Amino acid sequence: MELRRPLSNAAAAAVVVTALAWLMPPAPASGGPAAASVGGSVAAAQTTGGFVDIDLTADELGLWITSADGTVQTRGPAAHFGDRPALGPGETVVELVPTPSGSGYWMFTSLGAVHTFGDATYHGDVSNLELAGPIVAAATLPDGSGYYLLGSDGGMFAMGAARFHGSIPQVLPGVQLDASIVALSATAAGYVLIGADGGTFTFGDAQFHGSIPGVLPGVALASGIVGLVPGPAGYLMLGGDGGIFNFGQSRFHGSLAGFDAPGVVAVAVLSDLSGYLMLDTSGTVWPFGDTRGVGVETSNGAGPASVAFDHDDGVIVEVSISTAGSSSFFYEGLGQAIEVPSPGVARVVVDAPDLAAVDIDTTGIWTMRVLPLSYATHWRKGGDPVSAEGSDVYRIDRTPAGTRLEFVSDGYIAVSARAVDGSDARLLYNGGGHMGDQTVTDAVTLPLVGGPMIVAVQSNFAHTVELSDPVLPRSVEVVGDSVGITLVINSPSSLDGVLSLRDSAIEGCGIIDSGSMISGGRTRRNFSACVNFAQRWAADVAAHRPDVVLVVIGAWEVFDLSIDGVVVPFGSEAHDEVLRNGLERVRAAFEPVDTSVALLEVPCQFPRPGGGLTPLPERGERWRTDHLNELLAEIAATDDQFNDRMKLVTSPPALCDDPSIADNPSIRWDGTHYGPAGGALVWSHLRDQLLRMP
Repeated sequence: MELRRPLSNAAAAAVVVTALAWLMPPAPASGGPAAASVGGSVAAAQTTGGFVDIDLTADELGLWITSADGTVQTRGPAAHFGDRPALGPGETVVELVPTPSGSGYWMFTSLGAVHTFGDATYHGDVSNLELAGPIVAAATLPDGSGYYLLGSDGGMFAMGAARFHGSIPQVLPGVQLDASIVALSATAAGYVLIGADGGTFTFGDAQFHGSIPGVLPGVALASGIVGLVPGPAGYLMLGGDGGIFNFGQSRFHGSLAGFDAPGVVAVAVLSDLSGYLMLDTSGTVWPFGDTRGVGVETSNGAGPASVAFDHDDGVIVEVSISTAGSSSFFYEGLGQAIEVPSPGVARVVVDAPDLAAVDIDTTGIWTMRVLPLSYATHWRKGGDPVSAEGSDVYRIDRTPAGTRLEFVSDGYIAVSARAVDGSDARLLYNGGGHMGDQTVTDAVTLPLVGGPMIVAVQSNFAHTVELSDPVLPRSVEVVGDSVGITLVINSPSSLDGVLSLRDSAIEGCGIIDSGSMISGGRTRRNFSACVNFAQRWAADVAAHRPDVVLVVIGAWEVFDLSIDGVVVPFGSEAHDEVLRNGLERVRAAFEPVDTSVALLEVPCQFPRPGGGLTPLPERGERWRTDHLNELLAEIAATDDQFNDRMKLVTSPPALCDDPSIADNPSIRWDGTHYGPAGGALVWSHLRDQLLRMP
């Protein structure tokens, strides 16, 4: 397959070519021997806004995701039957329940109103009553002939064919509960009510399978219970942090407890108990167990095809070929074609905004799926190594930059990474060549900071991958002019143990080493002292072997030039060519050295007298620094986005946009060179960018 972008045929990551190896973190201590639940509606705690519920379609391939205002989103093959019912002041939708046929749904609100969509039947509501507490959950009878509404005080309301079997205010009159009631599960002739503390109350024929206070007496939960999923012989409680508590019969497939995820509001469970999906407050769906095919955009076809693509965020694109003897190709950012075995699967992490289409080149039958990044297999740092016959896409949480990704494969392997927030994406390793019999043993250093991130591991045979501790501090060699010297001199102590700095800048020298500069209409100085600047920088870098070279220029590149007696105005094509040549010489000089090169964006300058230096007005003209930065970006962009060794890093925006900082002598004593406060400002902004460098 080929991922097509509007302006480029380059794709965004590596291929994975075998079946899924679903790895989950070990189960935490739970509230019972094992939990049980079947498909159906999930009771979620009342919210004042945002997302409140997630529900499976009848075929369990699609999802309905409901917000507090009644908006219903569909994911995968799910029909939309309407949404946004009329709500009163302060009224919110607390739950959606699909009809038995899957051709409609009920919406229940905090004020006791019931709204029907599709083939859902109205059986009455309690919106005309003065309630002791808001409605927080609802449950329907299996045949849709009635439903229950649950109040936060444990009050129960039965509608249609539903039968009343008691309530907490009825059996415990005047008793103050330890926590509000938040969830409801209905049985054939009864129901189970759950409190935010995991307390359990059963009525009618409902069986008691345990409670959190019963098995964890006196233990405060990290987050209150927000939902319950019923089962024929048990129930599953959901914590607001994504923790799972199982009672009765079920299977544990992992939890979000301990992961960096927003608050969880609801969970939906497959009818065969093989997996469940959690919904958090951001609308992200987290799959556990055998659920990675649920709620996914799917396309099918045979033979060559181009599938239109329209997504605003990073995603996982998966193409599977089901017939032997066919072939499919994916083109990496490097432009290399990789054959995907048939039958087989290719998975790749892409940055979606500029992706126009996925081109599939095959003679066989194919299926293409587009998965959210949250559908990557969870992989905790410090967990067991990933071992599989093929490859997959993994989500690694809280991984510092410098962490080593070590792998062994029986054959071809490629590794790519993408930050979940979209801040970076690159090819980390490419085994190279056509897939064949070889053993690859290597390691790469992950460039992304702080996690989480998505790592795609591609291999045609078995592989093992594990994480090892980060290698810090990262060494940074600063080259350029005297501004770079002041940055090193005024680096803050907070960099200790993270970045190790060395100064190899040449005072008065940027990327021009011939001719003279002109300021105020007269020649000020020539650049004879800067001859062979690039080779001098490269010699220092070769001797010290830093991880990253930081190039700091801009103090001398913004002036008109006099070359062989001819005035070359800044901004002219001839002047641009001088600067391009200088940057290309930097690139060429560092090419033999195995290091990354960071070009520091030139900030706005505010020249003033200071340190005995004469202020030069051209430095204060923003159009000049803007133009120079355009040239820096142009040079950096010529490297492939996954394999670049020269990259533009930004300066703090406040150095242009906030006069109290940009024109502050404590930041830059002459408007160009940094003092201690300026050094602290710049390095705090640069730190993570330099740690992201390959």
